[in-house]
Amino acid sequence: MDQIQGLLKEHWEKILLVFAVLFFLYVLVSPFLFPSEIAKRSQEVVEGLNQAVEKILKSQPPKEKVPPYGDWLKKSYEEVPPKMLLSKWGFHRRPYVWKDVYSGPQKVKQKPELYPPEDFQAVLAQEGVKLKWKHSSQNRFCQIVKTEVYRRVGKNGDFERIGVVSEEEEEFLDRNVAQRMSYTYYLKVYAQPEETEDVEPFPPGKDVVTSDPVTIVTPPEVLLDVQEYQFGELQYHFVPEKGKDPLVKWRLPRPSDTTQHGRPLRAIKWDSSRRGQKNWVRFIIWKLNRASGKFEEYVQGFDMKTMEGAPIIYVTEEGDRVFDSGFRLVRLGKGFKKGEEKIVVFLENKSVNEELLDVVLSPFGMDGDERPLLLTLEQGEGEKEKKQIESGLMQRESGGTPEREEETPKREEPEEEETPF
Repeated sequence: MDQIQGLLKEHWEKILLVFAVLFFLYVLVSPFLFPSEIAKRSQEVVEGLNQAVEKILKSQPPKEKVPPYGDWLKKSYEEVPPKMLLSKWGFHRRPYVWKDVYSGPQKVKQKPELYPPEDFQAVLAQEGVKLKWKHSSQNRFCQIVKTEVYRRVGKNGDFERIGVVSEEEEEFLDRNVAQRMSYTYYLKVYAQPEETEDVEPFPPGKDVVTSDPVTIVTPPEVLLDVQEYQFGELQYHFVPEKGKDPLVKWRLPRPSDTTQHGRPLRAIKWDSSRRGQKNWVRFIIWKLNRASGKFEEYVQGFDMKTMEGAPIIYVTEEGDRVFDSGFRLVRLGKGFKKGEEKIVVFLENKSVNEELLDVVLSPFGMDGDERPLLLTLEQGEGEKEKKQIESGLMQRESGGTPEREEETPKREEPEEEETPF
């Protein structure tokens, strides 16, 4: 024993060095001696680390209401958060995470909404055509800036802007209208969001809306009809060219034309008992009273007889000309239509006054620049149209939305080759 102790004391450094070398060799050789076990342990360590990272990345606050003491809790996170006030997900979060994820309750901004106007209608007024509408009750978080009014004359014209209404106004009066004309209107409404921080701006193109169009046909100012007539020595007969109502194109009879009883129909009938006498017509003339919506006699007691070839005028006993229709009575005759005799009056335009010409052409459906030289008028036609127009005006005054009216078809003039003039 003494020898062994002596050797250890003498050679302990060498012995320790040998053990260190052997341990180092074991560490180097052991992966080759037990490869599967080492790899398995390494894989387990890697999977554990991956799962820990995935949990950290997927960790989100629970879907629960933010506590009312959130502001106070945020301040506490800057130091040491008290455990009794932390939410469930707060224990594994670092203090700075709360600041990045939660910044307090956010205000939800409202979206403005704009809709087309409601109850848009065009009605006849004393000064012209009045447009009425109501801004939509569904508009939200916006205010009307302006309303543009567009109009089209006739059926095939282009729309043009005729006026601008500011802010919340809901009426517009179109004074520049003519009689017996078709007008179509529509509105373009502009809006802007309410001037508050809680309202978002309009998306592009959503700050303007367009209404549906409405159409109105203005009535004539003057109506003309045959009140009384008398044939002279010559009596002309006419037959319809096509016989389509309400537009009738009259012509002189051909040799093949007959009456309803099958008798030959002469173009001209001679009455020897009225030798030297001319045909004459007493007209009745009405003028529209826009205030009452009724037609009234233009001249009270208009009893003047208009002879063939004479102008349709009214002159007082003193010789003062009160009324000039702008027409000349060309011919008076009988029209044979569907077995019925109708009094047909042929008129010739002789007016040179443009303003007066617009008035006198109105009873015959003339508009624009088309002003034919010859027009026809059937007895009772003015009376019939008078009742129709007054009925339509009364319906508008009752408050209902006017129905779309059809344009009165334009009258055609007789063919030149067959006119008796």
